[in-house]
Amino acid sequence: MLGTPRLLTLFLLVQALILAALLSLWLWLPKSDRFHQNYMFAAVDAVDRLKAERDTRRIILLGGSNFGFSASAETLSRQFGMPVVNLGFHARYGFENMWRSFRPYLDPARDLIVISPEYLQFSNLSGYSDIFCEAIYLGRTIELEAREIACLPDVLRFSLWDAAYWALGKRHPRDAYFRDAFNAYGDVTAHYDLPPRPFESDKGYIAVPQTQQQAFVDFVREHIVGAGFRIVYVPIFIPRSSCKREDDVLEFQNRLLAAFHQPPVHNTDELCYPDELFFDTWYHLRRPGVERRTAFIQHQIKAVAPLFRTAVQSRP
Repeated sequence: MLGTPRLLTLFLLVQALILAALLSLWLWLPKSDRFHQNYMFAAVDAVDRLKAERDTRRIILLGGSNFGFSASAETLSRQFGMPVVNLGFHARYGFENMWRSFRPYLDPARDLIVISPEYLQFSNLSGYSDIFCEAIYLGRTIELEAREIACLPDVLRFSLWDAAYWALGKRHPRDAYFRDAFNAYGDVTAHYDLPPRPFESDKGYIAVPQTQQQAFVDFVREHIVGAGFRIVYVPIFIPRSSCKREDDVLEFQNRLLAAFHQPPVHNTDELCYPDELFFDTWYHLRRPGVERRTAFIQHQIKAVAPLFRTAVQSRP
């Protein structure tokens, strides 16, 4: 009996050493080209962009791939004379997860938050998804894995896949969805000169239950506005062929604008874009569409946040 505590201690120590060895092996495993060029590195690289611009006033675009593919932070940076960081890459990452991931690198005294949720994001406000877990896997830090236990099965699956890709010498396709598709501002630009791809353009509008809409508003009020940040809400766009119920689209967006104390829009010109402006999904625009959307974002910021612009211009 006297030896039992010692045996238990020895057993636990051996298990801890085995676990440490496995974690070290996992961290140092060779990575394939598919790993290094994974599109979801956008979540990791976004943190680096935020860290690089922390000591200045900034405009932050926070949302799904509608921002990544369809807004030009580079253009907005020139227009406003300050850094604009595009954090838009994938709606299924989850809006709450986005905020939780990037909040430590944001400052309410310096950053203006621009939000433009896609219709699907209202039903995926929080929780885990394979997209979120893929970004956790790419970050490859023990701290994140320990905190996000729910992702461990996905992390194991991604690790096994990548080991196979490395062994087979598989390379990541260089189309519109790879790590180097982003410019230094966080904009996806690799698709600008690519031909449009077919997709079901007439299914972009999805009616959002008011409970989900209210949950989103409550989250923004509590966690973003409540933390002292100023926000600008920019209504999302969809293809014109999806706007069969224009009154519903207009009413939905104006409810959100009213919830954030912003003036309404009076027509669907910036809510329903011509189908020929789209690249491959309801929220990814070609270059002419990006220019139009960026101009609308600029207009919304100027209309809603003049005090922010004045404060930025008047401070050293």
